[in-house]
Order: sequence, then C-alpha cells, then structure tokens
Amino acid sequence: MTDRNHQIVDVSATYDVSLSEKAGSVARKKIHHELKPQETDRIRFKLRSKFWADPDGLSLYLIEINVHFNEETAPATFRQTIVNVRPSHISQASFFGGYSPETVTNNKALAREVLELHAGGVGVEDYVVGALESWMLAPDTP
Repeated sequence: MTDRNHQIVDVSATYDVSLSEKAGSVARKKIHHELKPQETDRIRFKLRSKFWADPDGLSLYLIEINVHFNEETAPATFRQTIVNVRPSHISQASFFGGYSPETVTNNKALAREVLELHAGGVGVEDYVVGALESWMLAPDTP
C-alpha cells in the first residue's frame, strides 16, 4: 500500500529512424526538442526498416544509442541492445517448404553469436532469447 500519487507523463513526440540492412551503417536523427529546466518529457523513437525480411522471423539489429544534449555537452551513451524490427508489411499468404541445411547452419551460427553477446551484457528482449535458444535445440537437418 502506498499513499503516493504518480502522474504519468504522456509521450509528446515520436521520431522515425530508418535503419539500413547494411552491416556497420549509422543512422543519425537530428531533432530539435526543447526541454525546459525542472520539466519532464517523454519522446519516442520508432525504428523502421525497408529491408525485406521474413514476417514470421526475426530481423535483428545491434544498436547503440548516443544522445547529444545542447550539442556542446558529452553524449549520453546507452548500453548496446539487440532489437527485432518487424517488417512494415503483412504477408497475405506463404508457403514453407522447410529450411535448407545451409540456412539451418547459418541461423544456428547467428543464434550462437547473439546469445554470446547477450551473455556479455548486450540487451536482448526475452522473447528473442527464447526464439534463439529454440533454434539451438532444433535438429541440424531440415
């Protein structure tokens, strides 16, 4: 029980950030958002990608966020995080004939790499970790 009364701060602005499928690419978003002294504000960044990916699969990006305040102060750096950016399209229908042995091998190698990053402190959503651990338990044959 508590007698505290909290007031939720609404999101005042949403900014779209377009990600590239090119490894090592950098997405920059320059915004002008004023925050007055002694005030609180919430803003949201929406990650998007034009990269065509499996709507039922994972489209993983390793992101590192640096936020610059007032352009003259040192940036605030946040821990590296692996995010699943879902495609903007919806599949009307699909056919799945099974994975090729090469795809299974590649997916397991990628799952192992992401799980090692997670064990090393990189942030990863629980549902992504669960999906990758399932991949590791899957048989090697399609």
